[in-house]
Amino acid sequence: MRKVIAIACSVVALTFVLVLVVVALSYNGPTTTSTEQPTSSTQDQDPRKSKEEAEMITLQEWGFEPREINRPAGPFVAVFENHSGLREVQLSLVRESGQSMGRIPVTRNALNSRQRLTLPPGTYLVKEANHPQWQCRIVITAR
Repeated sequence: MRKVIAIACSVVALTFVLVLVVVALSYNGPTTTSTEQPTSSTQDQDPRKSKEEAEMITLQEWGFEPREINRPAGPFVAVFENHSGLREVQLSLVRESGQSMGRIPVTRNALNSRQRLTLPPGTYLVKEANHPQWQCRIVITAR
């Protein structure tokens, strides 16, 4: 019985490592283009099929990781992953000055959401409504 459990654990560990390698190898690097108006698109856009850069923002039990992203102006795909343990999260994007840029849709029971963003230069905050201390700062610089 112990031998069967050991084999099962080995298979699970090997599968996990292979999945991590495939994900790491499939990540595409960034390219950007410039536009002026903030825009967003559907959640099902696959950032790997795009030539735009993807920024990964993970919601952990203690808040956002990374806490700050710096990037040049231009479109990018923001990928939001929910690893907080919360069933529902209410994310919003606001200018640091307080102007709301809108909600970031997170599907119920989904672990991640993709959002295509084009933000003009400035400083923005991604916030979770029920945890005001959780913030990810996005700094968009002029090219």
